[in-house]
Amino acid sequence: MTRPPLRLRVRDRLVIWFGLVTLLSTALALGLGYREAARAAVQEFGGKLAAVAASGALLIDGDEFAALREPAQMSSAPYRRIQAQLRRLRSANAGLRFRYLYTMAPGPQPGLWRYLVDSAPRDAADFSPLGATEDFSRGDVVVDAYRTGRPAADRHLRDYPEWGPLLSAAAPIRDRAGRVVGILGVDAPASSVAAIRRRLLQAAAICLAVGLLVACLAGIVVAWSLTRPLGALVAGAAAVGRGDLAYRVEIPNRDELGQLAAAFNRMTQGLRQRDLYKQQFERYVSRQIAEKILAEPERAFWQGERRRATILFADIRGFTTMAERMPPEEVVNRLNQYLTVMIDIIFEWEGTLDKFIGDAIMAVFGAPVSLGNDEERALRAAIAMRAATDDLCRRWEGAGGPGFRIGIGIDTGEVVVGNIGSERRLEYAAIGDHVNVAARLERLNRDYNTTILIGENTYRAVAHLVEARHVDSVRVRGREQPVEVYELLGLRAPAP
Repeated sequence: MTRPPLRLRVRDRLVIWFGLVTLLSTALALGLGYREAARAAVQEFGGKLAAVAASGALLIDGDEFAALREPAQMSSAPYRRIQAQLRRLRSANAGLRFRYLYTMAPGPQPGLWRYLVDSAPRDAADFSPLGATEDFSRGDVVVDAYRTGRPAADRHLRDYPEWGPLLSAAAPIRDRAGRVVGILGVDAPASSVAAIRRRLLQAAAICLAVGLLVACLAGIVVAWSLTRPLGALVAGAAAVGRGDLAYRVEIPNRDELGQLAAAFNRMTQGLRQRDLYKQQFERYVSRQIAEKILAEPERAFWQGERRRATILFADIRGFTTMAERMPPEEVVNRLNQYLTVMIDIIFEWEGTLDKFIGDAIMAVFGAPVSLGNDEERALRAAIAMRAATDDLCRRWEGAGGPGFRIGIGIDTGEVVVGNIGSERRLEYAAIGDHVNVAARLERLNRDYNTTILIGENTYRAVAHLVEARHVDSVRVRGREQPVEVYELLGLRAPAP
């Protein structure tokens, strides 16, 4: 069975990455620092060795030292005196862990140096007797101190075949005339230097551990300060996803996260306004048209403009007489039922509700958005309204109420549409000659005992789709030319 992949929270990833970056950077800095500190510590330790050698060289009588030449002189008073001085020097600086403390002078041949006085006991394995020689032709602090007349110390460990790795220092021994007659040498083993490096390494490890701990704590604080606002934003996004547009994200930060929260709240406020606008639009137009208008906010849909549109008027015949025979509550109830059905049909065919005039309805097809087949949609809506009215009438009559009929008038032409009214109240409306014609056609249904009358412009646009008959030519007040009136019978059957 495969295990699901481990999913870390953003907070955990921030802490891990913050800790890793800090660990790597701290380790790199400490590594470089340790390297330089170890080098400096070795040089400092060499400087201490050189200081010890210089202080010891000042205690030795150079004339007595220069007189020591033969091994038989190892029992002489000057030899024992110098050896005692070297041993006191070793004891006084026991903390430096000397391995060798000795004196030397140039030998009879170039590169060869003679041991004179050694601080080690005679029976020690590493005791160098008076007269023993050593080859320093390759260069050494012994040679440097003798040649320059100043104390010298190694800058790093030297690996000697005979003695292993050593850190050495030497200081010149002078006679009473100030001439350099030999050197006092000090050798410290690698263990002394290793101890210094070990202490430095321990300090570096402690610094690394403390740095990592501080980094983790800082990472937790930083991660919490970042993920807490992010969590609030995620919760806000989830709430908006559920439809809660009133949700607000409260982040008091004044940084980018606070600005993001403010932008989120402005966004939800805009969404609430957009949703409110959409709800308001859907009181007048279909949902599709409302979405189209909101998708193009830069277009001035509501400014006054001339458009070709199809106007539909629908009215209940004899509504006043019917209302007088019913209680007011029943009148309002039935009128609401009727208007609900009619408006649903108008919106179904992408029309715009212009206004109610008592029990009459005015709708516009082609404004504020034209879909290209405005006349056809208006006629299909009218046919659906007629069928819905017949069904509603049968249900009312079956419940013991009065029946009713409606009249519908439709005309097409150029009208002026836009927001009309005052600053305190506006209404989207269509005005113009063809609005008057459509209203006149609706009223003519009483005279011709018809249900749907359409004007000539509308008929010409849909003649190939509908069955209609010419009813009359009538004059409308304000127009010189008569209006050709057609009765809409129904839709043509599709060709086989």
